[in-house]
Amino acid sequence: MAFEHKCYRRPLRISYTEHRTNDFVRQLTIYAGRQEPFLATVKRWKQAWYGHISRQSSLAKIILQGTVDGKQCRGRPMKSWLDNFKDRMKQPTARLQRMVEDRQRWRIMVAKASTVSPQRESTRLTG
Repeated sequence: MAFEHKCYRRPLRISYTEHRTNDFVRQLTIYAGRQEPFLATVKRWKQAWYGHISRQSSLAKIILQGTVDGKQCRGRPMKSWLDNFKDRMKQPTARLQRMVEDRQRWRIMVAKASTVSPQRESTRLTG
């Protein structure tokens, strides 16, 4: 939520030093016509991009899946974009790959991901 409100403040030109509450910022975004929460939009874009890349046979797909040959650095491995995506989707990679192949099913799933969660709905102001 903090990042989301920071992203809302910039186009509205509300400085952090003005000490405006997040409720005030949220109310202004509703008046400005913002319907979908910012993080839901990012999640939807991320899922759509994953589906787009996973259906291709390109260098981007090879890089995304991490199948590039080479040595790994010492220490704890960094969390990759795909690891983050799998954690958020709560699905194994093989199942995600099967779902991506069926474009209609994937589009439905992406659309469902952009809906507002019940917890989020209760905190959202209506205008």
